[in-house]
Amino acid sequence: MPRCLSPVFNHRAGLSSVTEFSPRDLEGFLRIHCENRDHVQKSVRGFRPILSVIPIGQTAARALVKSTEAASACITIRRTGTETYEDYATFISFVNKMQTQTHRPHLHGSGHHRVRTFQRPINERELAEKFAFEHGQTYDSYLACEADRKFFFSSDRRGAVSYTVVLGHVKVGGGLLAAPDDRPRLLGEFLRMVKRNYNSAAFFNITDEDLDLFRRFGMHVTKWGEDAILNLSTWAPTGGAFEWLRRQKNFCQRAGLVTEEWFPTPTNVLDQLRTQNELRIVELESIQDKPQACTMRFFEGQLDFAHLDRKRIFITRSEQGRIEAFVVANPYDDGRGWAFEMYRHRADSVRGAVPFTMLQAIDTLRAEGVDQVSLCLLPGHNCGTHDRQSSRLIQGLLKFGIARLQCLFDVAGLWQFKTRFRPNLDSRYICTYPRANVLTIATSVHLLGVLYVSPMKVVKRWLQMRSRPKAA
Repeated sequence: MPRCLSPVFNHRAGLSSVTEFSPRDLEGFLRIHCENRDHVQKSVRGFRPILSVIPIGQTAARALVKSTEAASACITIRRTGTETYEDYATFISFVNKMQTQTHRPHLHGSGHHRVRTFQRPINERELAEKFAFEHGQTYDSYLACEADRKFFFSSDRRGAVSYTVVLGHVKVGGGLLAAPDDRPRLLGEFLRMVKRNYNSAAFFNITDEDLDLFRRFGMHVTKWGEDAILNLSTWAPTGGAFEWLRRQKNFCQRAGLVTEEWFPTPTNVLDQLRTQNELRIVELESIQDKPQACTMRFFEGQLDFAHLDRKRIFITRSEQGRIEAFVVANPYDDGRGWAFEMYRHRADSVRGAVPFTMLQAIDTLRAEGVDQVSLCLLPGHNCGTHDRQSSRLIQGLLKFGIARLQCLFDVAGLWQFKTRFRPNLDSRYICTYPRANVLTIATSVHLLGVLYVSPMKVVKRWLQMRSRPKAA
């Protein structure tokens, strides 16, 4: 382990005069200053240290050292008028104390309890995260606070819209993050902003509850899939319909797999970093056989361990301790609903590791009194109907993609897997202003990243599909 020095960081004077240190010694350096609202990231002259800033307030002590050398970094943290933390061990003890004092929001739907010492004005991302948790209605609502999103807030700061812009076309994910009474004002102000600055706007995964509101504002509504919902008050994997799920569960139990929720607390930094690295390895292995050259974007979250916020990660390990699969659950509807937005497994994992992890996570959520679990979207499912306000172009492309482009995206396999859980299916819509056109769809496909494919993987997938025996 490299030798560690203990440079003192002062926010006015910068790094103290220490002559013997390296970038590796500085990796994992954190700075906290309670009166500085901005997240300060400074580089040290001649080096490129990784400075991970811990937000003060709601997400206190959530951002941790990303470097594998973090355990060897000696850190001095100085906060004006308070104590100085002279070494890394003392700092870790301080962060651990912060987490024990901070309310665990995902167990109760009452939001965060702040530690008084660290109160400060809430920033835009924290406010959007709060709205996504309290007012989100769908599986992608909590993705509103992903790093690549922009935020629009209503004039009274009672609601938010999370969006991104592609070539002048606005794409909104997560819906209207506001209470029902505040949504008309939020949507009206957002559309006025779009009309002044952009070419079009598209809202994804809008629910039946808000369709009339979008239609009143002249937006065109097109169904593009269904959300697979498990109502935990009535859902139970018993009977012949759930035989497949029970087989997977029994097989994994006989193989010695164990599922647990992973809490990213800094009690043992090396174990935490080891787990983070292994989760990333599992994620990469999981997409090896997929045609895409990288993970898809916008509708899928990223493993950002510095900003997990209220996300929960359920990990399944083998008897040897190796991670076989994991599931990331995102909250919505004030914690009454959780979405299994990301699930990954190793290329050589035990058969059934993902459904086994989901079943164990469902048992945990049910015990906490959670109302429902979302398995996320079934794209193109039951989208054959058409009305005057639907886009024939969107529906036609959905139909063509499902029928002809299975080598790019295995929609049929997705349907088959999720319907094994026998979910209730709730319609989800795309709402566009003005009417959808070729540019609107092209920019949406570009944003999704479904066409960022590896040609070799596409050919391999196509040959595999050709070799499958056709159903009689």
